[in-house]
Amino acid sequence: MPLFLGLYLGHVLGDFAFQPGRLVVAKRRGLRGMLVHTAIIVAGTAIVSIGQLHSRWPAVLLAGISHFAIEFVTVHARRVTQATGLAILTLDQALHLASLVLVATLFGRDSVPVLFTQEVSVRLLALTCGGLTVAFMGAILAFEVRTSSHEAARKAAEVLGYDGKRIYGMVERATAFAGAVLAPLPVVGALAFLPRIAYAMTRPPATRAQHLTEAAVGLALCTAVWALLKILTTSTI
Repeated sequence: MPLFLGLYLGHVLGDFAFQPGRLVVAKRRGLRGMLVHTAIIVAGTAIVSIGQLHSRWPAVLLAGISHFAIEFVTVHARRVTQATGLAILTLDQALHLASLVLVATLFGRDSVPVLFTQEVSVRLLALTCGGLTVAFMGAILAFEVRTSSHEAARKAAEVLGYDGKRIYGMVERATAFAGAVLAPLPVVGALAFLPRIAYAMTRPPATRAQHLTEAAVGLALCTAVWALLKILTTSTI
């Protein structure tokens, strides 16, 4: 578990936090973009686990190689199939998670949980992964859900930009997740979505649908991540 969480944290940072739209476009156009993206993944994974890098470097390297291979497959699938962005995202992340589980199984026997140079608890590392997942990956997931059933919207916005709306969504989901973790009752976290829902009720139908979709995806993702981490950390500690 400690090694998997370390590899996953690097994956979330490289695949979502540090992958700007220009790099997404470059990755889809050729190998140079894929190589740059993979280098960022490897560097991010190495940095967040630097306190254990002397023993983890084979796992970090293999995770990077696997990431490049999966990107090659999913980028090609995007080009040659009529699958929606949501379907490609689901396939891509499922393959990445499976590869990280495999790498962690092969190399993680004596691994300890670290965050940069500090040894931490498995719970803290898992919560860090969860918070970054709902904040950063949630933006891409909500975008793909919104556009998957609207051809015009999909063609108009192939890549999600880093604007105020995206940042608000990231803060909204992170707040909801933190509320679920810290509040006496996890359902308190859902209150973070009330301002968006209230605003949506004042907007025209199309805009209202977009905001309600964003809120629904955010709530579902926060709930799923919270429940999964609750199970994993309870069984690990």
